[in-house]
Amino acid sequence: MLALQTIVSRCIRADSPVVVSCCKVQSGTTSNVIPDTYEIWGTIRDFSESDFKIVKQKMIQIGNYKICNN
Repeated sequence: MLALQTIVSRCIRADSPVVVSCCKVQSGTTSNVIPDTYEIWGTIRDFSESDFKIVKQKMIQIGNYKICNN
């Protein structure tokens, strides 16, 4: 999640209003066990298709993310 938060500051121009929010994290239901998988739900807010493409590309590079356009 920390790497996701750095996408905007490192890859997007400072005058472009882009926000990446991690809103929900789920990673197993058993206590004291490290899960094999995890899910992060969130939003990407922007005004430019090119900014969205940059954020999406960087998210895919960081990890195995499925990105839904809604």
